[in-house]
Amino acid sequence: MNKKILSIILALLIAGMVTSCSMSEEQLKERAAELCQYLPDHELREASRDFMTADFYAVLDTLFNHLPEHEAMDHEWLYYFVTGNGGTIADYEVVSVEKSDDKHAIATIKVRQKWEDGTFDETTDIEEHLLAMENEDGKWLIADFDNHKADCIRHIAQNRDEQARRQAIGDYLVNEIGRHYQKGELCLPTLMIVAEEGDSIWGDFWVDWYNQAGDTLKTVSGGNHAGLMLLKKQGSGYSVVSFEQTVDGAGNLPSARRIFGKHFDIFQQMHSTDEVRNAIRREQLSEYVKQKGLTIRYYQDYGWPAVALELCSFGSNTTKSEITAELAYEGVNNYCHKEYDWSVAEENPDIMYVQMGEETDSTYQVIFRSYTGAFVHFYVDKTSGTTRIVEKVPSLNVEEEAGTINLFDYFEQ
Repeated sequence: MNKKILSIILALLIAGMVTSCSMSEEQLKERAAELCQYLPDHELREASRDFMTADFYAVLDTLFNHLPEHEAMDHEWLYYFVTGNGGTIADYEVVSVEKSDDKHAIATIKVRQKWEDGTFDETTDIEEHLLAMENEDGKWLIADFDNHKADCIRHIAQNRDEQARRQAIGDYLVNEIGRHYQKGELCLPTLMIVAEEGDSIWGDFWVDWYNQAGDTLKTVSGGNHAGLMLLKKQGSGYSVVSFEQTVDGAGNLPSARRIFGKHFDIFQQMHSTDEVRNAIRREQLSEYVKQKGLTIRYYQDYGWPAVALELCSFGSNTTKSEITAELAYEGVNNYCHKEYDWSVAEENPDIMYVQMGEETDSTYQVIFRSYTGAFVHFYVDKTSGTTRIVEKVPSLNVEEEAGTINLFDYFEQ
């Protein structure tokens, strides 16, 4: 009798353990599906912090929020782990979850892309991804995704090293070259990097002194200094150990050919194109002003009109966070009326219009409808004003990227 009861109890315990394990796996799949909703997709939401391990969130926060803005264009993979750069929405299916121990698990996830109306994009394949999960204090969190954590850490290190090199070059230009010019209140160099090979950097460098007049930096003095710099690693930074410059006058071109060597054609193209220099100068001045939190909106060379900087503000009392839905609509509407012919809609205004779309934590979507039936989707970054343009023709199932604009260029001054 006792043996029979013991056998029954043992059988029940084993059945309970099997059921428990099964339930645990199902719960893990449900948790993985929930975690998928907090993967980065062109933005890192603040709410994701509670669904990621502290170190994984810190790595992503550095990438999304603490690198120079131009990184978005240079390394777009950072901005969408799952969806493409085309306005689709990721649909997740957790296929399985395998635990390696009580603290670690890997979820296999299949992802399909769907449009805003809920229909699936038949032009893209179903992708398989791996979500690493860690159990911290009884809660399963995102610890990695497709091994991107290592990619991100490596990229951060590369970026910091690159910034240290440019800091050394900038300091040298200010302290060693800038001191020979008539001084103003602020000396800011423009770094046009032609080529890099190890610690050898060829560049077309400019040094300018400015005085601040209201919200404008006015040029006092400055000049061009092209050539080859040799850097030396010192701790976590660098120093310039030599700088061979091109000479002035009749010897300029021969010296440039000798110094730049195989990089001469690139140098010549950069050096002889004002548009390139002006664009880089504007970008770097804008970055400096934003980093320092200065109340500057323009720079101006003597005898030339003032040039607006690429700032994340609109109006003298507007801050980064004050890009409103109304401003997003205004900027896109101004752009559309400038770039598209509206005359065909004079008799039938309903065939062309601009309207607001969905809003996320970091972007506004504004939609333009053309008289042809095509739609142009504008994704306005609330922080930077950078606006991604995607053209769609639903009837032909066509979608393609159309570039980006700075929406602040289209606000009425």
